[in-house]
Amino acid sequence: MNYRLFKLMALFSLGVVVTGCAFHPDLVAPVSQEQLPQSWQGQPPVTIGEEQARWLALYSDERVLAVVDTALKNNFALLESGFQVQQAAAAADIADADRWPELSASLDATRSKSQVARQDVIGNQFRLGANVTWELDLWGRLSAADQAAVATLLASKADYESLKLSIVSQVVKAWYNIIEARQLLMLFEQRLQNLLENQDVIELGFRQGINGALDVYLARSDVNSERARVSQQQQVLADRVRSLQVLLGEYPDAVFAGGGDAQQGFPQLPGTVPVGIPADLLIRRHDVHAAWQ
Repeated sequence: MNYRLFKLMALFSLGVVVTGCAFHPDLVAPVSQEQLPQSWQGQPPVTIGEEQARWLALYSDERVLAVVDTALKNNFALLESGFQVQQAAAAADIADADRWPELSASLDATRSKSQVARQDVIGNQFRLGANVTWELDLWGRLSAADQAAVATLLASKADYESLKLSIVSQVVKAWYNIIEARQLLMLFEQRLQNLLENQDVIELGFRQGINGALDVYLARSDVNSERARVSQQQQVLADRVRSLQVLLGEYPDAVFAGGGDAQQGFPQLPGTVPVGIPADLLIRRHDVHAAWQ
């Protein structure tokens, strides 16, 4: 039986696609710092101190810093924002890839059978193809798309930093709100205990004929009012604990062993906070950077 030799055909085609789009204007530079107010109205300019950049270090309690670290790792909103940054980075890579040549290849194989001189002849045919496409960026469409993708990425990063700063401040505030709620609860419980003791004294005097029935009624009314206040403060404390748990990415069951201790107290803050001039504040704001991008 005779067999045909394998046939190999390589097909190579090169295509160049030339496209264009309307002219896009260049980005306008932001307002220079010289055009912004250099001082607050009614106040002299204040120089930014080193402690401004490390304001969290003012809270020397290690438990506060540990809770902040937990929030930065587990907060769902911050995780979502981080994934959006990754998505924007991938989109920027795709936009940059469009400016490079695109290579595609194909491979096809066929097998046939025919009769030659009453003999079966089997033939194999292979076809290899390659195609290179490159779009010339004559009118800047690809460079503009790449620039927009990079700006979107920078805006996503600025949004992430802004959300990160917001979450840190919310966690610290929630921590000390819990301390405040527990201190008030202790105060109300102590007041309730005092009113209960006062009620016992008045009722004893009523049985001895010293106090009247109105005195007993008013004492019991004060006790019931204070019990309602204690119950209301317990609900306030539970709500504040839940708020902190949500920031930490935990289930808000109002049971948080690491909550602020009522005996902890509040940190000693400096008398003045060097906020800086308005122009510096705008430069440091991440939301302004995100809007510009």
